[in-house]
Amino acid sequence: MLHTTWFILIFVLLTGYAILDGFDLGVGILHLFSKKEREKKIMVKSIGPIWDGNEVWLITVVGAMFAAFPPIYANILSGLYIPMILFLGGIIFRAISLEFQHYVESPFLKSFFTKAFGVSSLVITVLFGLILGNLLRGLPIDATMNYVGGANFFHPYNFLVALLVTILFVMHGANWLVLKTEGELMNRMVNWSSRMWMLFILLYGVAVVVTLYSAPHIMQGLSERPIFWPLQLLMIFPFFFMPNFLYQGKALKAFVMSGLLIFCLFFSVAVGLYPVLLPSSFDTAFSLSAFNASSSESTLMNMLIIVLIGMPLVLTYTGFIYWSFRGKVKLEDGEYH
Repeated sequence: MLHTTWFILIFVLLTGYAILDGFDLGVGILHLFSKKEREKKIMVKSIGPIWDGNEVWLITVVGAMFAAFPPIYANILSGLYIPMILFLGGIIFRAISLEFQHYVESPFLKSFFTKAFGVSSLVITVLFGLILGNLLRGLPIDATMNYVGGANFFHPYNFLVALLVTILFVMHGANWLVLKTEGELMNRMVNWSSRMWMLFILLYGVAVVVTLYSAPHIMQGLSERPIFWPLQLLMIFPFFFMPNFLYQGKALKAFVMSGLLIFCLFFSVAVGLYPVLLPSSFDTAFSLSAFNASSSESTLMNMLIIVLIGMPLVLTYTGFIYWSFRGKVKLEDGEYH
């Protein structure tokens, strides 16, 4: 029971990161395509009070993986060391550029950090998708449960997942900006979200077909658990209702729908993989799961107690911050520093 609980917790934390940091990464990418200084300031201010809190979920995922499933943590870091370090570097540089653009006085440096914020957001998103694609396909792990080298990080499937993630985050970010902005910028974000929605639907169909060949273990897991099929129908709601909510001016509902779409995708992956957390590209029998690669039961229990105490506090604080900064962003209220 503890092993299954921690399997679920890992995916809950990862999904929370994708939903929360996904939209502010999407805002960063959209920031690249804005040519008006005022609009850029509004975009940055819309995520100013919350972006660093969103990244707490990523820190929690990594910490939980390290403590609950150390062999999986070790193999992921061994197999994807370079992209993981680049991903971490992107997060650090994004934080620096986000803050420094408000304090430097040199026009050159201000322009550099402003552009760096958008570029680093794009790099982080693409790397997240590439890493996720690689983990879905699996790493070369042998019968001793050790990474033996030869991971193909540049496999076409990884780029397909990265493109899907990028489109999804941009759509989610556009929905956030529809919720937080007004006038011309808001209307343009509605158009951005609609275009990303159409691209996502087209690409999602391709991704499902390609997954049948590149990561068949996921589809096999889904087919073996028909009890969860009705829950897969949840994906119908964001697919069909999100654009309607956008054009009806129901921005909050549209934003919830794109968040629900991310949840549905990660839920499907979790159901397809269970109990495996790191598939082996050699043989599924060599895969690392919540049962054969976990810490001791006493460790899992002690950590669960900590989570049960800490998670409500994190959720309460997160909810308080979002509630405190609800409403449309107005520059007249003061710049974000």
